[in-house]
Amino acid sequence: MERHSRFTCDFTGTCHKCHCTIRGCESACQALGRIYHARCFYCCICGKELKGQQFYQVQNKIYCKHDFKEIEVNRPCKTCYVCGKVIGDKILETLGRNYHPKCFYCCECFVVLEGVPFTIDENNNVFCLPDYHRKYSPRCDRCSDPIIPQQQSDEIIRVVCNNKQYHTGCFKCEDCGIQLSNEQGRQCFPINNRLYCLKCHQQRITSTNPKLAITHRTAPSKNNKKIHNLKNAPTNDSFSDV
Repeated sequence: MERHSRFTCDFTGTCHKCHCTIRGCESACQALGRIYHARCFYCCICGKELKGQQFYQVQNKIYCKHDFKEIEVNRPCKTCYVCGKVIGDKILETLGRNYHPKCFYCCECFVVLEGVPFTIDENNNVFCLPDYHRKYSPRCDRCSDPIIPQQQSDEIIRVVCNNKQYHTGCFKCEDCGIQLSNEQGRQCFPINNRLYCLKCHQQRITSTNPKLAITHRTAPSKNNKKIHNLKNAPTNDSFSDV
């Protein structure tokens, strides 16, 4: 809802209502960032011309002061889902509920979420995206940080190997640092859940027991890159494997 008072009309152009050319300041007015013929800017209830008069806009409809008061008296009051108080001028409607804008906030950090991306968990608790990911995103078995989308992206990308999950950047040999993958020469050969390339794996085995250098046979652990799209509001289920 917007409340407006008097305005001036020193302009020419095209009427927003009838789309005809406006000729002469005397027959026109400006309101809501647009220009109108005076005869085209009127109350949607009684038809009264509102040039130079106080008017109200509700859901893109224009009302004179009298008719606005009438619809306000007869309109059912909406209450805020959070505080339970009647909502006055500005209402935020989302998730099938009504809120004061200041009452729609993250349940973790309490930052107001009007105009900010948000999501909910399975219990309909509202989160800002950073707090949601901190609480629900899968965690990397190498660095223990949550695996979250990169900036400007809606996708979570992780590597799963031996039932453990990693950031793509954390899935590398713990000795030489080479990035591991399913490519020949970059395959993963774990020892006690530690990640190694074939060369470093063999060096570890040899240093532990030189006799195993001859008899030990190694096979790479398969790994899969998992991609989860979070373009729609994420929930716990968003992190199931695809």
